Amino acid sequence: MSGRFGKLLVLLAVLGGCGGEAKVPVSGTVKYKDQPLGEVNIVLIRADGKTATATTDSSGAFAGLTTDAPQDGALPGEYKVAITPVSTITSDPTSASDYSAPKPSKFPPKFMSAESSGLQVKVEPGMQPLELTLKE
Repeated sequence: MSGRFGKLLVLLAVLGGCGGEAKVPVSGTVKYKDQPLGEVNIVLIRADGKTATATTDSSGAFAGLTTDAPQDGALPGEYKVAITPVSTITSDPTSASDYSAPKPSKFPPKFMSAESSGLQVKVEPGMQPLELTLKE
């Protein structure tokens, strides 16, 4: 009996670890006033609290979202989106003074909250690159 119970526990553990959703590769661009919005953070927040993040390059493009590991993609679903300025840190931060303040925002503060930004995206397999346009 204990042998069957042990096998059942192993089977449940294996199945429980394999039941996760497959992540979707996501890329795209961010624009404000018809201009690329470079060096900003993109934060996607799903209703269940799962998040995916990326940072745009100087041309306003991002090549991959991060959920658990760098650029591993985003879980499928509907997301609200926040855009925030990038802050920098020294190469070996050891105290709060090693972190710089975020650069002044190049866009209205309403976009810094997923609740007020008005930006929403749907992540699904085979999707086209995102085009996030910030409108006042």
